[in-house]
Amino acid sequence: MLEKLKDKGYLVLDGAMGSNLFLLGLISGDSPEAWNLEHPDRVKKVHQAFVQAGSDIILTNTFGGNRHRLKLHQLENQVVEVNRAAVKLARECAGDSVMVAGSMGPTGEIIEPLGSLSVKDAEDAFLEQATGLAEAGAELAFTYLGDALKKRVVPLAEKLNSKVTFSCDVEKKEEVVKLFEDIKSQWGEIDFVVHAVAFSDKSELSGEYLNTTRENFLRSMLISCFSFTEVAKEASKCMKQGGSLLTLTYE
Repeated sequence: MLEKLKDKGYLVLDGAMGSNLFLLGLISGDSPEAWNLEHPDRVKKVHQAFVQAGSDIILTNTFGGNRHRLKLHQLENQVVEVNRAAVKLARECAGDSVMVAGSMGPTGEIIEPLGSLSVKDAEDAFLEQATGLAEAGAELAFTYLGDALKKRVVPLAEKLNSKVTFSCDVEKKEEVVKLFEDIKSQWGEIDFVVHAVAFSDKSELSGEYLNTTRENFLRSMLISCFSFTEVAKEASKCMKQGGSLLTLTYE
């Protein structure tokens, strides 16, 4: 990927898989991911169209490929099968010149304390899906904040065959700097970073918005939003030939 980015100066990703499947007969309310098993020829037709249009990277048809989304279609027991099939279809269309990226979307559930989904259930669901996509061969590093999260993140990383985990408090600039120094020492270069950080004082997650304090608002923005800027700055030092940065948003 880095060589191609160096040569072209940019990389083109594909478009909306779901929207194109609707054009091929998918009905509103049906599962796009189920088509990896039921209509693989139609999924491949979309992939092939994006490859022919000049995409450098195509995404697997797995945005809703976790157990919570698939449960809506009685496919919760076929998570790995659905995701593996999606990787296979994309690879068959990509050939040697186009890269395949695994697509993972939200569960559609709200995590406790605002919803009923536990953190462990969410982790298990994404782990299960990632296992199905792991055939893509990516090497991953994970970060965590504090011992409480370490107890959850390290076992998750090990299940995905990753032994690279780091502690990092993004509120502290010096820890962000050290994180990417350690990553550079470990790998030399990296291709992408996923920033998934959200924070607020628990006491201000309920009640009226008008009662939000200035102190908590500013701290929440620093940790949840501005940290992406600092992460991007330090990560760029490990991306001498370019790379990708993805941040997740929270409602």
